[in-house]
Amino acid sequence: MCHVTADVADEHRTRVQGEITARLEYLAPFFDATSTSYIDSTTLSTADQTKLSTAKFDYQFVNADGSRGVHNSFYAEAALTVAEGIVATLTAP
Repeated sequence: MCHVTADVADEHRTRVQGEITARLEYLAPFFDATSTSYIDSTTLSTADQTKLSTAKFDYQFVNADGSRGVHNSFYAEAALTVAEGIVATLTAP
């Protein structure tokens, strides 16, 4: 976001962080063993365990960054899109 006003940059940061935070909050229960939404890898096939590991890694990577997507919003958004897709596949009825 080069060559923008401070207000525009702040608005962008606030929007990105809000979106990333919401997506992280959506995904968190799937990886929390105390949640009713938890995906237990021991009940999955080997292929699905690998997919779940990818989703969990992407979630943890973005979450651990701490910037809520500001450092690299394109990567954070892409990683969370992958994680959400995997979770959707693994939780589909």
